[in-house]
Amino acid sequence: MTEDQIKLLWRVVPQPVLCFDGDAAGQKAAARAAERALPLLASGYGLRLAMLPDGEDPDSLIKSDGTPAMSQVLEAALPLSEVLWRMETGGRIPKTPEQRAALQKRLKEYARQITDSTLRGHFSAQFNDRVWAGAKGRGGGRGAAKTADWSPSMELGGDLGGEVAGKSPDSLRHAQRVLLAIIINHPEIFEGVEETLGHFSFGVGHLDQLRQELISVLVKNAELESDGVKDVLRQHGFAESLEVLFRDPLIRSNRVLKADAPEEKFRPLWNENVALLHTLETAPEIKKIRQAGDAGIAEEDWERQKALLQETMPGHRD
Repeated sequence: MTEDQIKLLWRVVPQPVLCFDGDAAGQKAAARAAERALPLLASGYGLRLAMLPDGEDPDSLIKSDGTPAMSQVLEAALPLSEVLWRMETGGRIPKTPEQRAALQKRLKEYARQITDSTLRGHFSAQFNDRVWAGAKGRGGGRGAAKTADWSPSMELGGDLGGEVAGKSPDSLRHAQRVLLAIIINHPEIFEGVEETLGHFSFGVGHLDQLRQELISVLVKNAELESDGVKDVLRQHGFAESLEVLFRDPLIRSNRVLKADAPEEKFRPLWNENVALLHTLETAPEIKKIRQAGDAGIAEEDWERQKALLQETMPGHRD
């Protein structure tokens, strides 16, 4: 399967299915085809890969089990991202942080081969989320309870004895500050979350200005470490915004948000706050929150917002 053949297929259909033998040679051929297609991918165009049962080819399968059997093979074709995931994981997520980090690095190398920036961002974000999904899930029922009851605020309040958790009308702002603090302290994850951070609007005020400037800085300086990011932001006139952000007691006191925190600690917190902000985007009263800017919203409006969130957040039960 050559690059030219892939391009010819895309002239016929945007998501062609490549079908390979199920033996070891077929699996290797599928892997080569997947890697070869990566630099060619563009928005709206992809590949799906199907594997025949071991020892079968299309002719033998149809002769023995009929055309429905072949149709089932094609219907079960996997998208390219899933094929790469299974190639590297065998369907099992590593248990230790070291193994997860190694897996993340290998998957990142695949994503880097994609020249289309939008697709590259989606691949990276999906891989990163899946690598650390198991770490997020540890904690069992306790974690599920948090999700149903304003989990990001509770997570932030954990190091403060729970005194602040879920009580402040500014919890939305805390969620936004968490995302900014994580990226500033851990800019190495920016490539995988660029699309996510760019998707959100933090309303009016210094938080959204800081978000936009942070994206601009890291797009131009992908290799910057945390101290370097802070230095550039200060040079660009955001010294006060940085001071306000990291002076927030919920940010300053939470060990998970420190620059030396390992990814298996801060990644679940990132995911929870992203899920929260996605939910807020569909809430009817989010316009009030955005218009309020950095000043927050009225207590009665926030109480209505929390009630709405408890109905829409994953884990809610009537």
